[in-house]
Parts: sequence; structure tokens; C-alpha cells
Amino acid sequence: MRRYPSRPADRDIGSSGGWMQKVGGGHNERVDRASQLAWMRQWRRAAVALREQRRLELRALTDRDALAATDALLSLGALLPLDARRLADSGLVRQQALFHRARR
Repeated sequence: MRRYPSRPADRDIGSSGGWMQKVGGGHNERVDRASQLAWMRQWRRAAVALREQRRLELRALTDRDALAATDALLSLGALLPLDARRLADSGLVRQQALFHRARR
């Protein structure tokens, strides 16, 4: 887990100055153990159902639909304005030089 030096461990994101003191206990201190276990069982069942739904949808997906979905996703990039610096340099040469140095 990453710690941010500007965030005191005993505070939460919130009010003025970007941080606020916790009021009362954390969520786990306010919810009884039985409710926590029931919530976890519910999410585990949902994960199984979602995994099965995903499997069924992928099985039903035709090649034509898969290509159309791929094309739609890839075409989203064309909607974004291209930075003028990218016309002269994509950064690929610099990236490859960094990778080459890292292997030494």
C-alpha cells in the first residue's frame, strides 16, 4: 500500500484544507461482524454470477460483433485532438533508448 507523506495516517479525505479528522470509528467499527460477513457472501455470489454472465456474453459474441466493438473502441482515439508535438516526435525513439540503457 502506498503512503502519501502529506496525508496523516489518522485522517480521512474531506473538509477544509483537503483533510478532516475521522468522526467516530471507521466503517468496520460501526458495522457488526454478522453484517460484514453477509455483505461479503453477497459480493462473492455476485462475482460468480457476473463471471458466468461474462462467459455467456463472450460465447454469444460473433466475430462480426467483436470486430465492430474493437473498431468502435479504436476509433475513440481519433476523436481526441493530437498534440502538435506528436506530429514531429512520438517519443518511441526516446523510449527505446531508455529500455536499451536499462538492460545494461
